[in-house]
Amino acid sequence: LAPAVLLLRSKRPNRVSSWMLLNGVIGFIVLLVIDVMVIVSSRSPEKILVTIEGRALLIFTLWLFPTLLGSLTYLLPVVLGHGPSSTKEFAETLNQGWRWRIFILPTASVFLLLPSMFHPLGDALTIFELGLFLSLTVRAILHGSKSSIAF
Repeated sequence: LAPAVLLLRSKRPNRVSSWMLLNGVIGFIVLLVIDVMVIVSSRSPEKILVTIEGRALLIFTLWLFPTLLGSLTYLLPVVLGHGPSSTKEFAETLNQGWRWRIFILPTASVFLLLPSMFHPLGDALTIFELGLFLSLTVRAILHGSKSSIAF
């Protein structure tokens, strides 16, 4: 972790993809800490398995979704863009609202860590973030296909 901390101290991430990947790394560390706490507190393998299975959506919101969305936000403009200007427009569309979007999945994770009556809020925030990403992606693809047809 020392190289990552030194890098963050010298240069802050400046794109949504970087922040989402950072969220994924931090989420992975949090998941490891939670797993260690579960293993230490209950020595029974059945209890450990039930506890980890019950936290499946938490695994998605803390680690998998931030990593996947960060990677796709970086890679989709490169793969689907038709040249430098189209790639830049595609990336700008995907980066819309990124300064508040990077907090949606961690907030959903907090609701999933709370008692079960708060889990629907975490579920709703997770679905909202995924829907927002998909809508921005479709919008960027449609806008890109209109631009490429015009040439």
